[in-house]
Amino acid sequence: MNSKVEIRFQQLESQKKQLIAEIKPLSDAQKSFSDGDGVWSINQVLMHLLQVEQGVLQYMQKNNPSGTIPPAGLGALFRSKILTAILKSPLRFKAPKRIGAPSNSVSFAEILHTWDETRQQLHEFLGSLPEMRVKSAIFNHPRAGKIDIFQTMKFIGEHIKHHKKQIRRIQNAQHFPRQN
Repeated sequence: MNSKVEIRFQQLESQKKQLIAEIKPLSDAQKSFSDGDGVWSINQVLMHLLQVEQGVLQYMQKNNPSGTIPPAGLGALFRSKILTAILKSPLRFKAPKRIGAPSNSVSFAEILHTWDETRQQLHEFLGSLPEMRVKSAIFNHPRAGKIDIFQTMKFIGEHIKHHKKQIRRIQNAQHFPRQN
């Protein structure tokens, strides 16, 4: 695997582990708490993060033919930077319709297990990625367009940071269950 790709992947793994370590001590009631109709719980936020990563991986696996893929180019860099700025902003967005609202019936343990499996598959995919593909337009983000693997991993990391803010809002909700 390209060493820079491996370093970026390990950063994503560290970020995920830190997020999980912060949430793991919460009770099941806290993890599944929703402050109203259409308001996600912490488990739903985690499920959403998992679904997005699964979608990214599935896209790259399906749309990564053995032929030549053009480089992502300067346009992708520009679009990626805009996407990062938007994710860092306080703006809130609806999840794309094809992802939809995540279920609140999946347990924390199930989410973690599936997320670990997805990350393992992502690591294997990255390990099989030929060097010539590292700068290729490998993923088509629904709003940012085609981006390379570094920009894709940057998106995943910024997406997690964006939703950490949502988790904080959930925990600060007036009716959030407090542990005794």
